[in-house]
Amino acid sequence: MLEYCRLHDVTIQAWSPYQYGFFEVVFLGNDKFPDLNAKIDELAVKKRVSNTAIATAWILRSMN
Repeated sequence: MLEYCRLHDVTIQAWSPYQYGFFEVVFLGNDKFPDLNAKIDELAVKKRVSNTAIATAWILRSMN
């Protein structure tokens, strides 16, 4: 799907990209994902940005 959209200049719009599951809450700071959040927080400190910035970069990078 992503490849088709790239080839045909179709813009993809993500709905609630920080949520997991269909009706769940955000994954940032969620106790259900301790390893993921530890890594995101580690990178945020290293890069001197927010954890949301790291998550956004990760989401955008996975679309390329």
